[in-house]
Amino acid sequence: MFRARANRNSVRRVAKQLLSNPRLGDPGIAFPAGLVLTIVISLSNRKLCRVRRRNGFWEYRWSIGSFADFNRSPRPSITPEDPTGYSEIFFWEYEPRLNDVVVDIGSGLGEELFALRTRVGPGGEVFGFEAHPATFAKLGWVRELNDWSNVHIFQAAVVDASGPVYISDNEEYESNNLFSSGSYEVEGIALDDFASQQGISHIDYIKVNIEGAEVLALQGMEAVARLTDHLCISCHDFLGTDWGRTSERVRSWLESKGFRVLDRPDDPRPWVRFYLYGVKP
Repeated sequence: MFRARANRNSVRRVAKQLLSNPRLGDPGIAFPAGLVLTIVISLSNRKLCRVRRRNGFWEYRWSIGSFADFNRSPRPSITPEDPTGYSEIFFWEYEPRLNDVVVDIGSGLGEELFALRTRVGPGGEVFGFEAHPATFAKLGWVRELNDWSNVHIFQAAVVDASGPVYISDNEEYESNNLFSSGSYEVEGIALDDFASQQGISHIDYIKVNIEGAEVLALQGMEAVARLTDHLCISCHDFLGTDWGRTSERVRSWLESKGFRVLDRPDDPRPWVRFYLYGVKP
């Protein structure tokens, strides 16, 4: 037992040294770092996880699928159930189950797509929307890594009416929005139109995180509201912008559609305090 503990401590020390290297993304360093992280993460989770650097991202491959991490430095404490640490927020009111139909509005780099697909399994359906072209391209890599036939991704902004809209092009992809000076013209689509086109008759869960455009998205979901059991909506009042103050309008919309609204006003994280969760009684 003492020897096993000493070996694990040695591996952790080597991992810490590697992760502190500013040239971690260089091929000569990334390869041994991937080997060490394979050992560290597999031991920590008691599940085999193969780690490697490829095409500008870190791939963590478990038996359930591959998570793509676009940070320069990898995550030695990552878990397959919650690779980003955000599932506790998105699934606070409802955690999708096997065979559910779910919609991810604002898929970003695919972090939530991975978490959603892991939960609904091969019998469920996942529909993901990401408007920004460069971010969507990376999202496509994530889908290809996993060869998920039941995960469908679309480059579009979910808004109140179908038609072209403009999105900003900020260095930090999470902050791109429809209200700052727009650099890219992208397709806008109302979720009602999309659901009708796809023949979707029921949705178990919708996650919305689109930097202040949540009211626009809801205005295009009049019919979809009747088909949906659970919504998780990130309101952006905490940003302090006029266009980001959406929580009162989102709450009013949910209540008008017959949803019971839950929130977490005492959470120490300001952004979490403005998440609203809608559940059909």
